[in-house]
Amino acid sequence: MVVGMQSVAVSRSLEIDAAPSKVLEILEDPDQLPRWAPGFAREVRQEGEVWIAAHPLGFDLPFTLRVNREHGTADVIVSETPPRGAYLRALATGTGCHLTLTIVVPAADGVDEAGQVDVAEAELRAIAELAA
Repeated sequence: MVVGMQSVAVSRSLEIDAAPSKVLEILEDPDQLPRWAPGFAREVRQEGEVWIAAHPLGFDLPFTLRVNREHGTADVIVSETPPRGAYLRALATGTGCHLTLTIVVPAADGVDEAGQVDVAEAELRAIAELAA
């Protein structure tokens, strides 16, 4: 039985001219986050073992960064239960990689799914530029 949507997930992909290892090098560096996800973080700092994103709307957002080079994945996790954050996968294409980004946000009144698509596409383009 479906109770109702608790989250909205938007996925987009982009083929880029960079090896998965180069892409993951960017994604595993929290200091790069404001460069490819400026709508999520103006700046990033570490407090103990927790990373904190200074959100553009003026609040701090703790997150976990998980990168698995073997699997080509990088996750910026805001919440485990329910899952929230950005989930990325870089798959080798022979000449570069196919980069997929899934953004999962709370389903709330006024969540603009089209706006989330725009965010995902802009973030993918920014990562591609950084990896070039």
